[in-house]
Amino acid sequence: MRRLVFGLAVLLMGSAALMTAQPITMTVGCASVDGVVQFQLVSQDSHTFNVSANVSAGDSSMTIASKIKAVFNGNSGWAAQSNGGTLWFLHSSGGSWNYVGVVSGATNTAGASMKFNNSCPAGSSVSVTSPASGSGVKGYPSYLTLAPSGVSPYTVVLAPGQSAKSIVDGICAYLANNGINHTRISDTKVYFIPLGTSSNVSLQTNDSGLQGAVGLSDAWSTQSGVIDR
Repeated sequence: MRRLVFGLAVLLMGSAALMTAQPITMTVGCASVDGVVQFQLVSQDSHTFNVSANVSAGDSSMTIASKIKAVFNGNSGWAAQSNGGTLWFLHSSGGSWNYVGVVSGATNTAGASMKFNNSCPAGSSVSVTSPASGSGVKGYPSYLTLAPSGVSPYTVVLAPGQSAKSIVDGICAYLANNGINHTRISDTKVYFIPLGTSSNVSLQTNDSGLQGAVGLSDAWSTQSGVIDR
């Protein structure tokens, strides 16, 4: 079973002037089998770019990062930079380059972990795209875990066919029970501000039914309606 790991490092600040899209960094792991790593980037001005890279079994994180960077060759207006196995992305608009603060539809079929980190002044959002649903794989638990710092993590063992709405219902109840300020954007998307002045949030799932169905965005993009997955 492949695992997707989505992490958000959220820095809470008071000034609205600081609320601009922050770079999302992506760290990839080594590939265990031949496959594809893919995701979609959304810029501040709502342009999208689909990234898909073929990787081979045994490819290191640095090799996969270089293959992802190669996808950007010849695509004016989009760029990827890297440090080892970690990448971040930029988009050009109006003559200036801006960091990409939204990644959605992350999928991999190569057994390579994908971890996303984001810094945002006022929180972030997570979403599960409908009609995706839990697969409830037989033989071992199929799970989703949300783990903000400062509180105990939330883990749900997914039942076969469990809907995206049901999954987000559970997340909202967990946030409410732990006193975490949140807003339900839609049936399948929730925005929240983690506790503390510097909080880490991670979302993990090993469920094949949710591959390509989990997205994250910074608060700026959430509030301006860049995406509504």
